Amino acid sequence: MTVCAKQAGGTLWDEDPVSGEDIQIDTWYAAFYDLEEETFLGQLPYEAFVKEIHLSECERYDAKMRKLPGMRAAHQRELIQQYGVDI
Repeated sequence: MTVCAKQAGGTLWDEDPVSGEDIQIDTWYAAFYDLEEETFLGQLPYEAFVKEIHLSECERYDAKMRKLPGMRAAHQRELIQQYGVDI
């Protein structure tokens, strides 16, 4: 099962464990990895991902998370081609 935050924001940690400085994240992305090919496919802006998978319609996991439907690698590649961001 895969879950996804209903909205971008918040982190697991409030500060960098090495420097002790506050973590500031300006831009959020959804990243894709193909388990069969064992390769990173790419990433796209979080908001584009949420829109494309209709996250608001996904089953609720808890107060902040939604369960994600399975997604074929071919569909992931299509999304990356349409919205992808260079790394």
